[in-house]
Amino acid sequence: MTTDSVATMIEMITGHWRTQIVRAMADLDVVEHLSCGARTSDDVAARAGSDPRTTRRLMRAATSLGLLEQHDDGTVTTTDLGTLLRPNVPGSVRNMALVQGGPSHWLPWGELPRAVRSGTTALHVPLGLEPGQTLFDHYAQHPVEGAQFAAWMSDTTAGIIEDVTGMVDLSGVTTVLDVGGANGALVRALVRNNPHVRGAVLELPSVVPGALAAMTDSDADGAVDVVPGDFFVSVPPADLYLLKWILHDWNDDECVQILRNCRASAPGGARVVVVDAVIGAGESADFTAMFDMNMLSVSKGQERTLAEFDALYAASGWRRASACPTHGLQTVQELITAAP
Repeated sequence: MTTDSVATMIEMITGHWRTQIVRAMADLDVVEHLSCGARTSDDVAARAGSDPRTTRRLMRAATSLGLLEQHDDGTVTTTDLGTLLRPNVPGSVRNMALVQGGPSHWLPWGELPRAVRSGTTALHVPLGLEPGQTLFDHYAQHPVEGAQFAAWMSDTTAGIIEDVTGMVDLSGVTTVLDVGGANGALVRALVRNNPHVRGAVLELPSVVPGALAAMTDSDADGAVDVVPGDFFVSVPPADLYLLKWILHDWNDDECVQILRNCRASAPGGARVVVVDAVIGAGESADFTAMFDMNMLSVSKGQERTLAEFDALYAASGWRRASACPTHGLQTVQELITAAP
């Protein structure tokens, strides 16, 4: 056993320390308070409404992680790495830090051994849900956390939106439905680039207010609607269905139900675009395998290989026509209707 091995293992074991330091930095908006230049920790504490002594300790720890830089005059500035914790900057991971370190994800991760033993998530135990309830039931009860999750999903869309819009052929398409699309960031981008297309977002009633607020953005030009509903019950007809970060949330039977509902309403020539991580694809294969443990912790879903995706499609009346990796974690799969 080498010293390096011990150090590596200790780093793995204490990884949760880093998660919560980063989350605290995001929650207190430390980096945003430093956005105008160097400040002392006392200045930051005053702006954050936090205790000066413990704020100084947090910022010292953040400096050790390379998020901040300490100067001889006692002031602190943000590094390029730390800047990613600012909101609304390219590549921002602030919302991800809040979600992954917050109750909805942090607490269920503590039940991972139970989930592996039982074969399904145990998130209802730490979140106080009824057995069978999901992460989205938790968000319906905790709208602030739900809004953070929706914002994180929008961030992930922003990171790949250019890739996806460049891969999706909308010739001959007049209607696009973003199934479970949160605030509709992807469909809004497609509509902006294709003025002949009308878009819609299908979301649960609890999510509709946030989606409607996003629709006030002038870049949608009023060409995107928000439709309350449940994709397990029915899906409105469209020429193109978008399923971004949807299938990985659900087990195989539930995925087949979603896809069958799309198939049931699909007019002739309709297509589905699935944007999801694929195990073993691209340069993020190792991260995707760990992301699969996140899905086991917080959902009934999982990350899948292409063969596993194809089995879902075959059971629901679809067939994969292509699969193209993005520059991010996701792969864009295009589905066409399968021969009866």
